[in-house]
Amino acid sequence: MKCPSCGVNHRVKSGMNCSGCNYLFSISPKERETFKMTDGKFLSAIKKAGRNGAAFFTENQLYAAYATEKKKFQLGCLFTSIAIFLMGIGIVALTALDIGYWLLAAGAAGIAITLLMYYTRPHFISMHQFRTCIKQWKRDGKAIDGLLEVPSLNTPPPEWNEDDIYDYGVERILIVNRDLLVDMFVKNNQHSEQRMLVISETGYPEYLKPVVSRLLNEREDLPVYLFHDADGNGVGMKKRMQKLDWLPIRQHPLIDMGFFPSDFEQIKKTRYFDSQVRSRELPADALLMGSLTLGLAACFASQTTFGEELKREAENAMASGSSFG
Repeated sequence: MKCPSCGVNHRVKSGMNCSGCNYLFSISPKERETFKMTDGKFLSAIKKAGRNGAAFFTENQLYAAYATEKKKFQLGCLFTSIAIFLMGIGIVALTALDIGYWLLAAGAAGIAITLLMYYTRPHFISMHQFRTCIKQWKRDGKAIDGLLEVPSLNTPPPEWNEDDIYDYGVERILIVNRDLLVDMFVKNNQHSEQRMLVISETGYPEYLKPVVSRLLNEREDLPVYLFHDADGNGVGMKKRMQKLDWLPIRQHPLIDMGFFPSDFEQIKKTRYFDSQVRSRELPADALLMGSLTLGLAACFASQTTFGEELKREAENAMASGSSFG
């Protein structure tokens, strides 16, 4: 194990305290439940999910950050192998010397091995196993800054006493199917950037319910967007909306832009998110905040679903740098 604190290569059999700086390792790559997982990989996932401390993230997003790590493609090895292969071709064509055939074989083997290393993904532990890593991390008193674990927006902000706080600037209502998704959007300031009110279908946070109801009654053109997981509960969200007593949707534009299993089959970034779930009924936060932010903006601009935006991307061959999928 490589110590994330001092960089010393520490042997597992020597114990869980670094031989160089006494750092306490929380995750052993030798244990069955956390096989091949290390403190270094876990810390890397925390930094990626939290954008080096700039963002809040859910447990699902922490796992997503871990599951999207890729092996680096060794271009130097590939180019060297290609050069050896071409050199072999040249020698065989011009001189027919045996060394040319040896170079052909070596070059071909190098190309094959390098490509195999690129396309073969590292072993990923399951979501269940990853939760064990989280528990072990906390057991050792190590903080996971930015991790959202329970909804915590029950108390109104200080400026809540202003009567017209939401009379201006709200361009849409976003309803999510899990309370924690409210925290994910609000604590990452997406409610402000996207000019929206975010509330859960359960009515969380409670103090927003009368505001949402009033805005919908006063502004018939105010669009309502639904955002949900790709499982059975999420997919059935739109039908449940019509039965909520506190939500006067009536003739308001209602756009279900939540995820469906077919969406996650198209999103390459979630390919290794708990690959044991073959139906791809993944949670909406299987995507990191950067991808969700891009997706939300695109859906709001076109008033379409994530699935339709994915198809649009494919048709237009959008550059990967601006793609949320």
